[in-house]
Amino acid sequence: MLVNTTEIMKLLDGIGTEIGRSGNNINQLARHANTLQQQGMLRAVLIRDLVPLLTEYVRLQRELEQSVRQLIRLIRGQT
Repeated sequence: MLVNTTEIMKLLDGIGTEIGRSGNNINQLARHANTLQQQGMLRAVLIRDLVPLLTEYVRLQRELEQSVRQLIRLIRGQT
């Protein structure tokens, strides 16, 4: 199986950009939650709804890591 490493690197670069954006969004949510907590306005329902979303995000990120590692192994095997 031949792999176009140039195309894969472009795709990985785009994925890296999106992961960075996701991380920034999570940091913004955490800052906002901390602000609400300090003001006594953080509601338990917000945390209850947010925890499953963050759990799914972590699961997807780990799955992505595994896929990227597989791609790297494929690329190394062809060079």
